[in-house]
Amino acid sequence: MIHSGQAAARLARIEEEREAGTLAVRYPEVEKIIVRMTHWQHGIKSIVRNRWFFPSSFAVFKMSCLSRDCVDGGFDMSRIITEMIRSRSRARTGELDCEGNESKACPAHVAYEIVIAYL
Repeated sequence: MIHSGQAAARLARIEEEREAGTLAVRYPEVEKIIVRMTHWQHGIKSIVRNRWFFPSSFAVFKMSCLSRDCVDGGFDMSRIITEMIRSRSRARTGELDCEGNESKACPAHVAYEIVIAYL
C-alpha cells in the first residue's frame, strides 16, 4: 500500500517528467548522458550508482538521496548538465551535498562524474 505522501511524490515526479519531455526533444544533439555518483554518508560504506540517459529518457536530472532519514532531498544535476550541453562539454567531475531535510542538514554527499556523448 502506498501512503498518501509517497503517492503525492510519485504524482509530482510524473508531472515533472511530462513537463521536461524526453532527452531527444529537449536536447536533440545529445546521444547519451552517463552520470556516475559515489554516495557518502558518515558511518556508512560508500555506494556507487550509475544513471544512463538515452534519447527516449525523460530529461529530469534530479537524483534521489540514498539516506533513509532524508526528507525531500537529492542531488539536482540539471544546472550542471544544461551548462555542459550549452558549452558542448564532454565530461565534468565535482561534488554536491544533499539538498534535503528541513530541520537539520542531510549528511549525504556525492562525488560525480558526468559524461555526455553528442550526435
